[in-house]
Amino acid sequence: MNMSSGIPRRTFIRRGALAAAGGLALASGNNEHLSAYAQSSERPFVTCRKDRKLVGIYCSADQVINHPGYLDELQDKLGCNVIIVSHGVNYPDEIRRMTPFPKEQQWVGAGYAENDENINRCAEILHSRGIDIWLYGTGHVDGGNDDSLSPVDFNGMIFRHQPEPKYALEAGGSALCFQKPSIIRWQTNSYSWVCKNYDIDALYLSHHRYTIPASYPRLFGCACSDCQKAAYRLGYNFDNMKKAMLRLQANLHRLTKNKVKQAADLGFTYTDFLQSLAGGTEIMDWLEFRAAAVTDSLGRINKAIKVATGGRCHFIVDTVNPTFSLLVGHDLKTFLGEVSDAFYPMAWVAHHYLTVVAAWANALVERVDGLDEQTALKVVYSLIGWDDIDLPRNRIADLHIGATPKEFNSDEFYRHIKKYIPGLMTHEYRRGALLNVRNLPSYQTVFPHYWGRKITEPLMDEIMAVGHDGYIFEISPEPFVKRPGSG
Repeated sequence: MNMSSGIPRRTFIRRGALAAAGGLALASGNNEHLSAYAQSSERPFVTCRKDRKLVGIYCSADQVINHPGYLDELQDKLGCNVIIVSHGVNYPDEIRRMTPFPKEQQWVGAGYAENDENINRCAEILHSRGIDIWLYGTGHVDGGNDDSLSPVDFNGMIFRHQPEPKYALEAGGSALCFQKPSIIRWQTNSYSWVCKNYDIDALYLSHHRYTIPASYPRLFGCACSDCQKAAYRLGYNFDNMKKAMLRLQANLHRLTKNKVKQAADLGFTYTDFLQSLAGGTEIMDWLEFRAAAVTDSLGRINKAIKVATGGRCHFIVDTVNPTFSLLVGHDLKTFLGEVSDAFYPMAWVAHHYLTVVAAWANALVERVDGLDEQTALKVVYSLIGWDDIDLPRNRIADLHIGATPKEFNSDEFYRHIKKYIPGLMTHEYRRGALLNVRNLPSYQTVFPHYWGRKITEPLMDEIMAVGHDGYIFEISPEPFVKRPGSG
């Protein structure tokens, strides 16, 4: 068993019980004074506590262990009380044998590391300061290792073999199928083992969703045999949904310039669109089923973690902006609470937001003879509920997405789009507050790394004003606090 500062990994549970009984504080990582707020009986300090504002920062293990002055600044200047750390864990042999891809050593979730000293050390240091630690993992992604675990469309084509639409920035990547028994077995066992055996306050996972809907062909799946069985088990008629979705594909190819222009002029909404189609109800059923399949799969992880830790550790899965959450398989009325213990939407404005507008508008222009880009953009904004937001409306190129991922340039994008960010993000923060119907702890994303301080500070205030419970700085806290070694 690996040791961290002379403390065995599994002794934290026993020590935590002693601290709760005797009022002992966790020892500081560098043997300095003990934090007055680091009583283990108070933990988690802020995670999923509605009575306390959360301010989160992503940090490396090196920054936590070797740069105490940086942590001081994060706490003093920003009120940081959650640190998100990415680090491998030392799975035992019986867990490692469950991985879906043993030969490739691909880790779905938290990665593997034979030496886990640093993650244990981080937990000690942060808890001594009254800071919660979230262990970050990712990887529910189809890396092409095993086609039998890949999602497929209604024709049996694997998602990653589909042609990529222009402006789809997640091109080349897709989720694994959410209903494969081997993946579910790995996730429920490995994730709960991690939470039981490490002194973390939350296991936080990213990319546990379907592809961003800019890759619109992937909305027509997963339709594998396991998902078909799941559909009927969850109360959906797969055959009817399949017929409706294939009919939708055919109808989209029959759109005319006049019809699209009328829809744009009338401000056609999503519900208008569904009502205009034969099988609109089954189309909505399909989107709900995709989300139900995700909740069914990932909800098992949440339950397993709660059982393994007696409710001590939280499970948090991020999502995309609320406008597109259902389209990536996250139905917020069930996903929040049954899967994720908190609402944490990301704020990658290019990759998660405007890429969808660009790809959908371009699809209309390519498929509808004589349709101009301005009308295509107008109908897409109306369809997704962004017609009242100040955004580029004349040309798709004005979104500065780039036709392929290789053509996308972050600096160029933000140079032209930055002025639109306050209106767009305010809209999504408010939309998210209304869609959080279970009133779960809600942590929004700010992105000063790209947005700058002038834009970010008012948005931090807006997040709290509309009723969210805190915010997390994506990538880094700069320019508010300088990272070690950033020059």
